[in-house]
Parts: sequence; C-alpha cells; structure tokens
Amino acid sequence: MAVQARRRYHPVFPGQHFNRRDFRDKVVLDIGCGAAGKTLYYASQGVRKIYGIDVVERYEEEANALARLKGMEHLFQFVLADAADTGFEDNFFDTIIMNDAMEHVEKPLEVLRECYRVLKPGSRLYINFPPYYHPCGAHLSDAIGFPWIHLFFHEQTLIKVYKDLVKDLPDGDERIRFRISVDETGREYLSTK
Repeated sequence: MAVQARRRYHPVFPGQHFNRRDFRDKVVLDIGCGAAGKTLYYASQGVRKIYGIDVVERYEEEANALARLKGMEHLFQFVLADAADTGFEDNFFDTIIMNDAMEHVEKPLEVLRECYRVLKPGSRLYINFPPYYHPCGAHLSDAIGFPWIHLFFHEQTLIKVYKDLVKDLPDGDERIRFRISVDETGREYLSTK
C-alpha cells in the first residue's frame, strides 16, 4: 500500500520541542504509553482528550490508577491494542506521539500507515526514539545499569545475563518476553535491534 501525498505534515527535528498548540483542545494519541506518566503530562497541556495505547496488559490498571490520582481520568483513556491496528476511525486525532516506542514495534511501516490513517489532515506525528547505538540503546537498563553495554558484549551474552538477572523477579517472564524476541530460525535477539 503506497502512502498517498494528500496531507500536509509538519516535520519536527531534533532540538525542537512539542508545541502547546498541538495539545490545547486537541484529541491526542500517545503510542506506547506504558503506565501513562508522560501521557498525563501531555494531558496537562490542555488536551480535550488523550488516548494512551499499549500492548502490555498490566499497564492498563497502572495508567488508570495514575490518571485517578492526578485527577485526569476524565481526560485520559487507556487502549489495550497494537499500534498497527488501533481500531480508531479515519482522521480521528489532531496529534500523535510516539515517545520511545518506535524501536519496540514489530511492524514499523504498518504502524506509520496506521498513524497516517487516523491523523487528521495537517496534523502532527511526533516520533522520538533512541537508536540502537545510543548509551542505553539495548534497553536493558532496568536490570543492567551500564551505558553502552551492547558495545562491550555479544548480543547472546547480554541475553543470557539479562535473563539470569530478571528471571526471579515477579514480572521477570514478562520482561524477558518484552525485551527478547525469537526469529524464524529460533535464534533469540534483543527486540530493540
């Protein structure tokens, strides 16, 4: 499916910041919202409504609890879904944010197509993510607090160490599934590559 050039989008480059006019009285989607900490910050910028979407089930309860705690439950709605198939109507959102999420999606092109579909003409899509060759690019800092770790050790070594460090945690299995993927040959790899 080719993306048609029927809409005008406004690129934002590194060093530029979100503009309040992209939030005030707008309907906003935050892709990869997690427990909604950043999402609720965006909500505080005067949104009409903000939707946070994530594929991790446990974030729904945490995000809704935080929204209640902050008194923002009327502005916020958590959506448990894949960003490649959000279920929203065409031209639904004024602004979409993907902050530290694109490197985690399985099918980036499908996610971008979905963003294009649900964005209103002339609206903005903000995408920000650390490249793999970033100090925390391996995304293992929840268990290995060493920057550039992925440049010092082979990927298979990192996978083994990460699994050993998190396996006995209450959410250890979930962390492993989130951070480590398996290719069609059965080889494990870091999901952020």
